[in-house]
Amino acid sequence: MFYKLGQKKVIMFRSIVVCFFLLNWITYVWAEKPDQDFKNKWVALIIEYTSSDYNQRLIKGAQEEAKTLGLRLEILDAKNNKAAMPFMIDDVTLRNVDGIMISHGAPNLLLPSLKRSLRRDIPVVAIHCDIELPGVSLLSQDDGLIAEMIMKEMIADTNGRADFVLIWIGGYEPMEKRIDVYNKIMAEEPGLREITRFGIAGPGTVLHTEVRVKEILQSYPKDGIDAVLATWDEYAKGAANAIMSEGRNEIRLYGIDISDSVLKMLKNPDNPWVATVGVDSKMLGRVQIRMLAQALLGRKLPDRHTLEPVLINKSMLPEDQPVTMSDLHQYIPGWEKNLTEFKLPSSLTPHKTKN
Repeated sequence: MFYKLGQKKVIMFRSIVVCFFLLNWITYVWAEKPDQDFKNKWVALIIEYTSSDYNQRLIKGAQEEAKTLGLRLEILDAKNNKAAMPFMIDDVTLRNVDGIMISHGAPNLLLPSLKRSLRRDIPVVAIHCDIELPGVSLLSQDDGLIAEMIMKEMIADTNGRADFVLIWIGGYEPMEKRIDVYNKIMAEEPGLREITRFGIAGPGTVLHTEVRVKEILQSYPKDGIDAVLATWDEYAKGAANAIMSEGRNEIRLYGIDISDSVLKMLKNPDNPWVATVGVDSKMLGRVQIRMLAQALLGRKLPDRHTLEPVLINKSMLPEDQPVTMSDLHQYIPGWEKNLTEFKLPSSLTPHKTKN
């Protein structure tokens, strides 16, 4: 009899414990569920061009984060036509978009359309486009610092004395910021000499760059060029192909931007690309969506939010195994810092489920 009573007490105790944990689990899941249903919300990414690894990663990051939050994302590609972007803004505004993201473009062309969007209380987050308009939040990767970091790496490697080729083009906000810092450093470093410069942006950028660099290399004898400074990864890819094709292994290549294809080239011991600086553009896309989600909840956004760039050179990467963007954090301290810096409210933490 006492044995049976003891058994009942044990069963009752176990039932209470199970109920306690079940109640806590339900409370946990309920607390983690977003307090704002984004299923009926849609946002638009209006981008000047998508034809680069950098922008493809940016789009992928935005798509993944939008899916996590339940936002519908529409992407409008201007295909290198800056003049088309204002019409795209007007189009989504008239279709009652809930939020707008801008990537690149010309601020003076975009202002009238963005003013119409803001009058409808549509939040706007822009990247690579310094739009000076109250109500537009700017997301930046600090292109001035990017230029400074890669130039300092080149200066350190060459002891401050180098004859080099600059690959750069104007008319793009990131490029203008980079050239401002470049000009300042050049004025401070008498041992650096730019022997020529060129640059093009559009379809076939990599091939055009490769052909042009080959022409330059053939015009200068061996040891006549110490380095190539490429201000965009598409430029660096073309330059790397040309340097290897011409057998000019004495030339060091310094680039900007980071992607899986860039890491593969840095890992190749025969590739002249020795260092690169940048921010994971996929992270930029994710943070841009997060900022817009904050705005849709009625929270005030900062006027500007800046992500910190990172320097990567060949010596930082392991020699005996491949490296991708997904596992780069194992080798580069602080690589994932940029995502955690701009935190969502706890109610918007991605929903956690039990297996």
